[in-house]
Amino acid sequence: MAGRGHKWRAIVGIPAALAAVLGALIAGTLYGELNGVPFVGIYQDWSIGVLIGESPLLLRPASGASNPVLRASDVSDIDALFVADPFLLQQNDGYVMFFEALNREDWKGDIAMATSEDGMAWTYGSVVLDETYHLSYPYVFRWKGETYMVPESMEAFGVFLYRAERFPDKWVRVRTLLEGRYVDPSLTYWSGRWWLFVGESEDDILRLFSAASLNNRFVEHPDSPLVVGDKVRARPAGRLLQFDGRLFRCTQDDALDFGKRVSLFEILTLTAKEYKEVPTHAGLAAGEDGWNAAGVHHLDAVEQGPDQWLAVVDGWDRRRIAFRWR
Repeated sequence: MAGRGHKWRAIVGIPAALAAVLGALIAGTLYGELNGVPFVGIYQDWSIGVLIGESPLLLRPASGASNPVLRASDVSDIDALFVADPFLLQQNDGYVMFFEALNREDWKGDIAMATSEDGMAWTYGSVVLDETYHLSYPYVFRWKGETYMVPESMEAFGVFLYRAERFPDKWVRVRTLLEGRYVDPSLTYWSGRWWLFVGESEDDILRLFSAASLNNRFVEHPDSPLVVGDKVRARPAGRLLQFDGRLFRCTQDDALDFGKRVSLFEILTLTAKEYKEVPTHAGLAAGEDGWNAAGVHHLDAVEQGPDQWLAVVDGWDRRRIAFRWR
């Protein structure tokens, strides 16, 4: 079985006797099966933290938060292995965060949510979207009085638009935006048009599609693929950031290992016929120790006020092993 988003991988078909020996040697093992086949699962231990700054280009750990603000152990309605890919929405009474929670029961991602009054301390809510296929990267946004979500659903061979029938815990799928195996779909409205950036599963290709409205067909840009053969800047790493009349694209650096750092590129030209971007000096790197010591790979930020930004990021500090057999 291939890794889902490279946050975890499974080695299937191992002999049960070998799995039993490994399970006896390593703590925190898991007993069961995946599709009736014994396997060893190797996963990165992701959690979620909070940053603040004068802009999304100048972020630092929030002194009012105890990072990480959310771990797998905070998820109470499923047995989660990790939490990752956080996206923020502001509410009148605070904030709602949506994120991937990898379910130990079936080793697929569910979309869960948490709430906060001040963005510093977070309270876990529940799983809000659970499909028969793996979900991650819950890109949430509001448009014309409605709240929408475009999660990654590569295993279902499509990019799907969901609408909140009852916010924040009931979502309905309203249409297919694209067909194909695309990762981390990132959607933004800019200059009177919708733009949809998607990666491909090998993390070295970036494609761009656009449509006049959310109900129209998305067509590929003439300059697409925008990136080919470059794992440093191809895969999306969070929301397209609009700041000071400028547009920035977040990217994962997966060249040496999955989830090492986040870089920001400024999009200088985005029209139906032309695309141009340049690198910036902004980005996020692994911390010196603790919850994000091995790397980071996702950023979402909202503007709280003049020169005040709140961001959520994910990070990982080690690889862990889980076993399943019967």
